[in-house]
Amino acid sequence: MQSPHTKIIADAAKRNLSPIGLTRKGRSRIWLDDRGWYVTVVEFQPSGLSKGSYLNVGAHFLWVWSEGISFDFGYRLNGFVAFEANESFVAEIEQLAVAAAKEVERLRSVLVNTAIVAEIVPPNPHPTSWSTYHKAMSLALSSVTNEATALFTGLAKPAFEWCHTESGRSHEIERAAKCKVLARKLRDPVSFRAAIIELIAAHRKSLHLNERTDLGI
Repeated sequence: MQSPHTKIIADAAKRNLSPIGLTRKGRSRIWLDDRGWYVTVVEFQPSGLSKGSYLNVGAHFLWVWSEGISFDFGYRLNGFVAFEANESFVAEIEQLAVAAAKEVERLRSVLVNTAIVAEIVPPNPHPTSWSTYHKAMSLALSSVTNEATALFTGLAKPAFEWCHTESGRSHEIERAAKCKVLARKLRDPVSFRAAIIELIAAHRKSLHLNERTDLGI
């Protein structure tokens, strides 16, 4: 049985997000806007200290091989809304849900194609960052082959000084190996695009998203 504050959040999310096409991820506080090659993630994030919610909204690019969800463009929209009295919490959560819907619409207007990612993802000073990976992927899918190849080649050399855990190192080693393959595949743009479609399809399956042929890439 849902707690009162969880039900208030779920109801507000359903009222504001379902009509614009978002679906709830199971029974979680996460709602997804499926755009083919990316999903916009709306998370009414709980706190471990008190009842209530943060609001996180951002795009997760699906051309990765992990099974998790990350906020690749966008993230925290507000501070914590604490659950104190039902009436005030209902009004505040409604405002969060309205803000979430507006941000989803904004991201739809910004992320009109894969080419835009290279322009909007903030630069990262580390040459083996995920920002660099997303830029490389965007450039590759836009046929900016030479620059994309250079970025993938750089990503194929893991920089362990930026990894502070064993899991971080193993993840970077895996990404480096995959980027080495991607750099090689770029010699044949048709083969590269087919590989990325397969990569996106596999990640979509891991997230239990519906099969789609119109990925928009």
